[in-house]
Amino acid sequence: MFDDGADAILGHGFVRETIPLTPDERAPAVATLVYRPQGPAPRGAFLYVHGYNDYFFQTWFALRMEALGFAFYALDLRRYGRSLRPGDIAAYTRDLAVYDEELDAAIWRIRHRDGQGRVCLVGHSTGGLIVSLYAHRRRREGLVTRLVLNAPFLDITGGAARRVMVDLLADTVGRAAPEHALPVTDDPSYAWSLHAGLGRGGAWQYDLGWKRPGTLPLRAGWLRAVRQGQRRVARGLNIPCPILAMCSAHSAPAREFGPRYRDSDVVIDVDRALALAKTLGPDVTTARIPGGLHDLLLSAPPARERTVDVLDAWLGEREPASPAGR
Repeated sequence: MFDDGADAILGHGFVRETIPLTPDERAPAVATLVYRPQGPAPRGAFLYVHGYNDYFFQTWFALRMEALGFAFYALDLRRYGRSLRPGDIAAYTRDLAVYDEELDAAIWRIRHRDGQGRVCLVGHSTGGLIVSLYAHRRRREGLVTRLVLNAPFLDITGGAARRVMVDLLADTVGRAAPEHALPVTDDPSYAWSLHAGLGRGGAWQYDLGWKRPGTLPLRAGWLRAVRQGQRRVARGLNIPCPILAMCSAHSAPAREFGPRYRDSDVVIDVDRALALAKTLGPDVTTARIPGGLHDLLLSAPPARERTVDVLDAWLGEREPASPAGR
């Protein structure tokens, strides 16, 4: 367990700050904010939220955003990564709205304590679903000035029949036994494409206890919460700020490990994700990144550079005339 202070994962002067949270159904919990202390940045701040079975470790992206004129913050949600505590069920929740508390707390610190007038909220995969629902619920408060989605998990893969089957399972078991672990195939192939220590050509080093090979036990209550959120997205949201949704150019079925794990999204249906992204609000831009993986920030260098180029161009086009009220 890390204490507050210098963050050894990101280095470069980044620090971590524990945010105490109201006890929820699983007892006391904390979230963790990582950032590099500095004065107000000319273009505002980024707040990054990771996906499922994940935490924030992409130092290169934080430094690039700082070089583009932004202060950078990332939030490890309760029961993920830096916020895991003994006895926690990793990643578990029965309601995605519970994360509003740590998002509110982080944005308060960014805006009021640190003086960053604009907040661009960024979410990857399940984090993209979480921040989209949050931005919709907080739409009248002006807390989020821009929203960026990195391969958002806005729907499950498969057709309508599979969605009905999954919903029946999630709603039945998730209500009666929310902590029950559903049977899923443990497939480490995506991790093979990422982690340098697993011997399959990955390029990254990260904590395999916090971002595990294969999958976490899939809790019925978590699946029910995610499907409730996805069904809300399917009905359409009304997020007033500009939105950028980026995905890989292609999805590939997660079958045998092979070349498609190097240049495709093997987790979500990118066509479905980008179509749903267009229903999130009145100002939505979508982009496909050739060669991108599910996490665009962990792709090969050309796809990562393309991701930053698209993001920077979009940010310039959507630059507010003056900072939002603090």
